[in-house]
Amino acid sequence: MPGPRDWGTSSDWFSLARARFARHRTEKPATKASQIRALWPDIDAALQGGQSMKSIRKWLEEDAGVTLSITSLTSYISRIRCRRRRKRVPVQRSRGSQVGGYALACGGTQKEGRS
Repeated sequence: MPGPRDWGTSSDWFSLARARFARHRTEKPATKASQIRALWPDIDAALQGGQSMKSIRKWLEEDAGVTLSITSLTSYISRIRCRRRRKRVPVQRSRGSQVGGYALACGGTQKEGRS
């Protein structure tokens, strides 16, 4: 496989770039937040199955090498859930006119055009 400097001469640069990029998907994410997001489907299934935060924290440390406190795990889970259920609801003034922002399902307000 040609190196990055040979891409300009390669007729199949797109396939080569995609193959190289695909290899990075299997690498462990750099931050704890990204590691929790990557494992979220399994964490959510465990919670739905009745597992405790304490058990999940222990499994994350033993099986995935993710070391964090129960408080941190709870915070990460709360943030993930909040982002997933966030809905934009127009903020109303007392007279019923719309304000230039949106109320978020998890609290706070957000200006239009920003996410």
